[in-house]
Amino acid sequence: MKLPVSQEGAKLVASPRHSIILRNNQVKPVLEGVSDHEAYAVEVDPSNKSIQNNEKEAKRCLLTDPNETSHSFSVQMMVENSMNPDLESTFTFVDEVVKSVGPYSRSKFPNHILVHFCRNVWESGQAYDAHKLANEVYEVILAPDTHLYFDHPYEPDPEERGLYWACRYLDTHKVFRFVPENLMFNADVKLTGEKITKLDLQLLREFEDFTELKKPKNITGIQGQIWTESVIFPLLIALAERAWHKAPWEDVDPKKRKPKEDEDWSVFAHMLGNKELKRLEAANIFYHIPPPGARVAEDGLLELSSCYPGQPMSYSVDKGQTWKPYLDMVDVGSYDEVLARVSSHNGCHHSRVISIPIQVYPDSDDQNN
Repeated sequence: MKLPVSQEGAKLVASPRHSIILRNNQVKPVLEGVSDHEAYAVEVDPSNKSIQNNEKEAKRCLLTDPNETSHSFSVQMMVENSMNPDLESTFTFVDEVVKSVGPYSRSKFPNHILVHFCRNVWESGQAYDAHKLANEVYEVILAPDTHLYFDHPYEPDPEERGLYWACRYLDTHKVFRFVPENLMFNADVKLTGEKITKLDLQLLREFEDFTELKKPKNITGIQGQIWTESVIFPLLIALAERAWHKAPWEDVDPKKRKPKEDEDWSVFAHMLGNKELKRLEAANIFYHIPPPGARVAEDGLLELSSCYPGQPMSYSVDKGQTWKPYLDMVDVGSYDEVLARVSSHNGCHHSRVISIPIQVYPDSDDQNN
């Protein structure tokens, strides 16, 4: 059966995405149907004149109930753009999609529903929806907005690409320290960037929707979300680390786990800077390079550090006309400004350039004189 859409509508229906779910060192093939499918839902709506000659076929693949009187809105302010699992026609649609993408056998895909959980702006209390779903009959894939939506900027800086909507930024370190098996352990900052306090956490527990996770085995896996503005590496490497490997510090209270977590991150960051990023370059894969940490000490010495130790760093004292490799602290006290950047190992790509104003403090003896 051909999906009942007009020629114009067919151009709007996105192809299903091929994905994997990671759990206990297992990889499962899946076809993922995105819930925000406004184009198709509108195309097969019975009120759409373009399908009047094919209304019977269209009803076979309806994804929403035309008799539904209550209406929900998506983040994009679309109405009724989610698949309704209570309709037999939804599963007819899924069967037709599976047949259309081949060469997959229908038998490889289970006949149960996997629910992707994403909405978790912490102060909203919506994070408990994941627990509600898991406590019922659903297998839940965690894809929280604040930690695994890769369309956010790496840093809260206007020069970084990405959209600020669920959190101010999402970098490799934040993905690395995600704890899948205790969702509320990840509650760190609000949408505004303010730190979540003990009082905030207590208030969240007093929410009407507060729900303890009673069936942790129904948390099936985790997934990162990618868009065209996403620079997915090295985020994807950190995602794989958390999906495949449970770190010893994940079960430790957030207030006590930081030393072990920092030690684990240091090993991971060194591995990125000295090994994995070189492999990406060898495969011509573009990746995000964070700018260096920088400071000029009172004696005028410039100190630079890279987020991923081992990556080359350089500085300029002539407004970027020439660059010198940074090997150790260097005296820049005679200049008004110094620029700094981090580069790929092959020198083809660079981080954002940062500017460090120079302010040298005179010795106390000079001040007294």
